[in-house]
Amino acid sequence: MESNRIEISVRGMPPKPWATGELTWRRLVADSCAAVTSIDHDALARVGSFEVTLVFFLTPARCRDTDLDNLAKPVLDTIFLIDRPQTQDQTLTGALVRRNDGAIRKLTLEKRPGHEPAELGVDILVEWSSDLD
Repeated sequence: MESNRIEISVRGMPPKPWATGELTWRRLVADSCAAVTSIDHDALARVGSFEVTLVFFLTPARCRDTDLDNLAKPVLDTIFLIDRPQTQDQTLTGALVRRNDGAIRKLTLEKRPGHEPAELGVDILVEWSSDLD
């Protein structure tokens, strides 16, 4: 792989926390991952560990009241492959990295206010060492 980072911006829908009927949100995240055509899934599966940054854009009221950890879980479970997905739609897991999210060594979470519906969503940054750890 040439680059050691993938950046994805998912916009146009408010992020949904875990256990709130988040399947539509996860579909948007999965489709945004699928749009990145430069992904070598086999090489990513061999990477030792990852650093992930998620920046959520929420309405000001939700920005104050929503727990970051609950926002992160649906996104991570979509990006990384989970062992026992809680959905029958297998395209909603491992959309970017076909490894369990236990391979994440550093996770950075942030939330920022978004004022227009088109601003709402998440910026995703996945990084790894170029030597595949």
